[in-house]
Amino acid sequence: MADAEQVVGELVDYASEHGVRTAIYPHSYCLINSAEEALPLIEKLNRPDLSMVIHLCHEMRAGNTHRLKDVFAAVAPHVSAMTLSGSDNTIDRTSRRTMTHDTIKPLDHGNFDWAEFVADAESAGIHVPTTFINFKILEAPIDYLPRLMAEWNCRMNGSP
Repeated sequence: MADAEQVVGELVDYASEHGVRTAIYPHSYCLINSAEEALPLIEKLNRPDLSMVIHLCHEMRAGNTHRLKDVFAAVAPHVSAMTLSGSDNTIDRTSRRTMTHDTIKPLDHGNFDWAEFVADAESAGIHVPTTFINFKILEAPIDYLPRLMAEWNCRMNGSP
């Protein structure tokens, strides 16, 4: 992690000199797997242009499915964006493939309440751009994106 601290610090400084903000992207099976794992590095570097992205799928894979409110409370001041997807409440941890299948679905699939994820983030003071991740979704975007937007509008705005 010491090497990472130096490299990330240099990267953030360079990016900041050029007017670019930097965000850590926690990802399962990487050096930083979750938002909480990114927090010590962000706090240690203490750079105003350094933030993190919260990914529902990677938080679930890190074992945080049932403690997302705690995660949000801990990292809220440092979050600059979020990603979400349709997901299942229970994750098959047999392989990366099965975890991907259970945590990255169109918004109208899966039994995890992603709208509650967004509401809980907002309750913690996280008001950032939120996007949908579609990694390895087999349907063509032209088929699922209209459904995704309808689902988003229905659940977030109460209208179709």
